[in-house]
Amino acid sequence: MPLMRILIAEDEQLVTRLLRTVLVQAGYDVKDVRSAAEAIAAIRDEDVRLVLLDMHLADGTGLRVLEALAELRKQLPVVLMTGEDIEEDDPRIRLVSAILRKPFDVSELEEAVRRHIA
Repeated sequence: MPLMRILIAEDEQLVTRLLRTVLVQAGYDVKDVRSAAEAIAAIRDEDVRLVLLDMHLADGTGLRVLEALAELRKQLPVVLMTGEDIEEDDPRIRLVSAILRKPFDVSELEEAVRRHIA
């Protein structure tokens, strides 16, 4: 059985490395990208089963990815990672399956992945 692929869209390399380590050890296939453009391409072109999406990316915000997601794969689960307050009544945020508030611990990450992976 192929491993389920998780997309990490995060521009901070240290955070990406930590997420990748935890997820690979848990048995997932991981692809990581640093920009909204790369995330959108991966969502469009690859068999991604869950997206871990940072609110701030190298070329814009996670909201840009959510806008594209609404057109490409509306049912794809997304866990938004942010350290900021967000407008939860924003229609783009309604596409989010869960929000992980930074800083979060590994157990919160693992629970969000288990609960939302398709």
